[in-house]
Parts: sequence; structure tokens; C-alpha cells
Amino acid sequence: EWRFEETGAGPGVVLADSSGNGHTGSTAGYGTISTPGVVGNARLFNGLTDWAEISPSAALSPPSFTCSVWVKLYSYPTTAGWGVVVANYGGNYQGWYLGIHSSGRLIFSVASLPSSAPWLLGTSSLALERWYRVTVTYDGSTRVGAVYLNGAPEATAAFSGFSPQSALSMTFGRASWFAGYFLNAALDQAILYPVARSAGQVL
Repeated sequence: EWRFEETGAGPGVVLADSSGNGHTGSTAGYGTISTPGVVGNARLFNGLTDWAEISPSAALSPPSFTCSVWVKLYSYPTTAGWGVVVANYGGNYQGWYLGIHSSGRLIFSVASLPSSAPWLLGTSSLALERWYRVTVTYDGSTRVGAVYLNGAPEATAAFSGFSPQSALSMTFGRASWFAGYFLNAALDQAILYPVARSAGQVL
């Protein structure tokens, strides 16, 4: 769990894992700053040169999972067509990521070998400069993934499967597998659970 309460700017700001599991992160690149969040502070990314990363760990790609984060989008990611909110993807059909399309719709991808990394797209377009609670879930037993916006279901579908990755860092605000898909947004109160929460448990 990363609450982004840290007040430092620029690269090298240590981001605490408040869950106690030791998955400490840090800011990277140039430009990231602290900004007022939903609760306390948040972390603002400029969409061009900065991101945050969490050290690689198999615990960040559990067989089933729920990822939830508050997002305030400042511009639509039109340069590359979409941008990353959080990614734990290896660029090789292993891992997962949550992003935002240039249309403002949410993107959720769960990858599996040898060559599957489809998108599950939300239906609503996020307005600029407004906080949203974004949640995605994946159930390894059923292979079903789901996207929620402010607790309301946006999309659900069965994926081909899930091949975890633990070679690369998990990132916020940029792709984990290369220097691209930056996102101009503030992020707050990010959490990753090693279970697929039900629709009734998603807030």
C-alpha cells in the first residue's frame, strides 16, 4: 500500500509501503512533486519525464489480485494513445497493467504466455482535474477480470490466463517495460491486495 504522503520533489524520494510488507518504492526521472490528495498528500506526475517504481517482487503479481488507486487526470495521454496508471508488466506477455486511454476510458490488461495481452476497456471517460477511485480485479481461478470506477462496475471479461512477472519494477505514471506511456496525473492511496475482491467489496 502506497499512500504517497511523502513531501519531497524530483527523483529519489522514498515511497513507504504502509502495509508493512516492505515493498518500498522511489520516484524517478525529473518533475514529480507532492500535491494535495484525497487523504493528505498525493504524488503528481507530469506525463513527460517522471514516474515512481517499486522494487521487483513476485508478491506484486499474485495469482489473484485487486489493485485500487485514486486518480486525478490533468491531460489525456494523446501522444502515445494511452498512459499507465500502474504497471507490473514485463513487455513479454507476462504481468499486468492499468492505464488510461486517450479517450479517458480505463484500460486493464492481464497477460499470459505465449502471446496474449488483451485490453479490457471501461465505458466511462474520466473528466480532467477530478478525483476518481479506480479499481481492477483478476480472479485466477475463473480468469475473470473486472474494472470499476468509483465502486461501480465498468467492464468484465475472461482473460486467456495470467503469467506473472517479477523481473522488472512495478511502476506508477509510466510503463514498467520501457520509457514510454507516461501519464499526466495525480495518484493517491494505491493498494494491491493478493485476492480478487467481489463487486460488493470494491469501494
